[in-house]
Amino acid sequence: MNKRQIALWASYDFAITILELNVAIYLSEWLVIDQGVSELLYSSVLALSIILALLILPVLGLISDRYQKRLPYLYFFSFTAAIAVVLLGYFGLTIDHRPTLIALSLLLFIIMNISYQGCLLFYNALLSRISDPKNLGLISGLGVSAGYFGAIIGGLAVAAFVNGYIPIFRIDIPILGQSPRVYAFIPTAILFIAAAVPSLLFLSEERVKEKLKEKLSRLKTQIKETPSYYQSVISDIKSFKKYPDALRFLLSFFFFNNAVGTIIIFGPLYMERVFHIDDFKKLLIIFTSLVMAAIGGTFVGWYADKIGHKKALQRILIIWMILFGAMAWSNTVWFFWIINAIGGFFFGAIWSVSRAFFVTLIPENEQGKFFSFYSIFERFAVIIGPLLWGGIVTVFSGWGSARYQLALASMAILIAIGLHFLQKPKPRRQSE
Repeated sequence: MNKRQIALWASYDFAITILELNVAIYLSEWLVIDQGVSELLYSSVLALSIILALLILPVLGLISDRYQKRLPYLYFFSFTAAIAVVLLGYFGLTIDHRPTLIALSLLLFIIMNISYQGCLLFYNALLSRISDPKNLGLISGLGVSAGYFGAIIGGLAVAAFVNGYIPIFRIDIPILGQSPRVYAFIPTAILFIAAAVPSLLFLSEERVKEKLKEKLSRLKTQIKETPSYYQSVISDIKSFKKYPDALRFLLSFFFFNNAVGTIIIFGPLYMERVFHIDDFKKLLIIFTSLVMAAIGGTFVGWYADKIGHKKALQRILIIWMILFGAMAWSNTVWFFWIINAIGGFFFGAIWSVSRAFFVTLIPENEQGKFFSFYSIFERFAVIIGPLLWGGIVTVFSGWGSARYQLALASMAILIAIGLHFLQKPKPRRQSE
């Protein structure tokens, strides 16, 4: 076990979560509240980006398996995501014509989200290379915890550009002052790339020395064989018959991710619509959850290695069903804050244990292919949840803030369906 490689792998989670958190906090509010985009349109564009990822990423996963190369794709998607977020900020500051700005912003959102999914795919596929079956949960949990610490640090830094002060500590930065939410995007992209540089430079995989002519020839072959890769994807979907437990897990993952992913997207809007709280209090609630998530990601990952990843995941999902009901029932900010903090602990846990359990269900030499499906199921789940949320909020528009509480409570149903599909899967490789 190479501790340096583990640290570098976990540090990429630190970086990518800076991007994820700040986009989740500011983009939906900037588009929906500041630019007047409907929640249903926002959810629909998100769904479109996932469908496009579904068409692109499995093929790239297959190519990466064939050539056993993950890092070149990680480089490409990291920089593409960062450029898209920079352009979101640039256009938001320079274009006054609202329809043009909204159209360009939604297009860049699609590009950014596809790239973000690509980052996760090839980052996750590196897990089996730096760990062994006995410490999958612990190492996966270290990555999750590093990610939430990245979110805390990156969130505080970016909030300073928007609010003119560092949240929690209330340290004023007069040179910045109060700014629109759009000012969050360019600093987010810069922080993401700066934090990702050590991983992108020093993470290693077996390298085959190639001359430029050989690289170009390989690229030409990959392009020529693209149609056959799509046929392979169809074949791989059919081949899940060989790995029924992996498919059952992905179905479970799909449903419980619907719930958990939706609260990431609409959490800030929920707090705005139901409790009418300012951005400072929102950030305090979010950062409390992030601290708890960082603790939970490592602790529960270690605990899952001891009692078994499946058993740990089942217990986490039961707790989440209770938490969704409690959050929806909350009628004071303080009670919501406490429940949200408890949810944060199990939020970190759900990712670390899910990733570690999935590794035990799939063949070791096909990580890229299977993690492309893992990534797609993870993000494809964030189609149904937001559409369900947007549909409830639209249909029950006369209910005021209660429609948001109903939308939040409905997520517990999706958790219950996910728990049902988790009953049968058993690990192929014994890590528990």
